[in-house]
Amino acid sequence: MKLRLNNTARFLGMALERSNRLPHLCQSILEECPRMKVILIAPVRKSTTFYKASLLVASNQMEASGTGAMNALRGIQPMVRW
Repeated sequence: MKLRLNNTARFLGMALERSNRLPHLCQSILEECPRMKVILIAPVRKSTTFYKASLLVASNQMEASGTGAMNALRGIQPMVRW
């Protein structure tokens, strides 16, 4: 599937309903726009995960708050590689 994305977007926030895994759509977005940052929010599990592309996709559990999201987008929290 070829995505048509606006390359000026800097981040994407999405609700995550069932799994703690990166959805295929988000993987495709990170491959197409490697500067994009993705925050997946699972409100039922009170879990929020930050993803960014590098040579490897990296993630880190983060504080589930507006401050935690802004810190992750600013690169303040350390990343954990898989």
